[in-house]
This record gives sequence, structure tokens and C-alpha cells, in this order.
Amino acid sequence: MSSRLVGLCVCVAALVPAGLALAEDKAKDWKIGIVITQNYNEDDEKVGVKILEVYKGSPGEKIGLKPGDVIHSIDGVLFNDPDKVREDVMGKDRKKLTLVYQRGQTFLQQEVKFVIEKVKETRKVAVTSGDETRYVEMVVEVEKVTGMVPVGPPKKVANPRKK
Repeated sequence: MSSRLVGLCVCVAALVPAGLALAEDKAKDWKIGIVITQNYNEDDEKVGVKILEVYKGSPGEKIGLKPGDVIHSIDGVLFNDPDKVREDVMGKDRKKLTLVYQRGQTFLQQEVKFVIEKVKETRKVAVTSGDETRYVEMVVEVEKVTGMVPVGPPKKVANPRKK
């Protein structure tokens, strides 16, 4: 299987130019802490999303992802677009996910549980009275995803693209 690098890589939660070095301490701000790009097969077809970098101490490292792994599906949905992977992981409110990725010729399935903690945040809230609108700051308690942990070891599975 061959692959080629495209002009933009997607860091789950941020777009970065290909080859740009990112500080590892930024990984804690991202949900997974990986840099991904489009993956292509030997026929130059889009097939999965390739991991270019996994930040030290990131959730991606903790669940066992490595540079060169190719993400094929999340919760049974096949992906070929790095932006769609980012949207899926960042945009859904869930407590766990099932990831299928390829390492070399082996396909692995990893169950992942999100670590969710209650944190206090200060938010501005609009208060309207008649024609007047004021903004006040309120401290609210919200649930935030602060990490990911594997649920058991990865399992070998069949190629999800071959039915």
C-alpha cells in the first residue's frame, strides 16, 4: 500500500500545514493529540486517514496509536477524509467509540472510553430587560472530555472495506 502527502494535515481539532512542527504541550488541548492526513492506495484512491504524528502523553498515545497507522472507521462508519474524522470525533457527544485502524497489513479494532470530568467555567450570558441587554458572567459546571482510555487490548479484525 502506498501513500502520498497532501498539502494540509488535520490535527484533530486544528488544521496545520504539512511538515509544520507543533509543540508537544499543545497536544493536551486536542481531544486525541494526533496529526492526520489523507491516505491513498496503490491505485491513487483515497483509502482511510493516515496518522503522521502522535504527541507524547496524548490520548492517542495512551490508546496505542502510532505514526503510520491508518484509521479506516469510527463506530462502523468508513472514513476517507481527515476533516470528517475530526468532525466525527470532536462533534459528537458520546462516552465511547470503536476505532478500526490498520498497522502494516493488520487491521485492529480498539474500544475507547472518554474520560469525562465536571469542570467550572466562566461564561458570558445575555440578560434582556425591555429594550436593554446586559451581559453578565456566570460560573457554570459543565462536563468536558479530558482524555481517552482503551477498553482492553486491540483486537485483530477483518479489513472493514472488504465485505
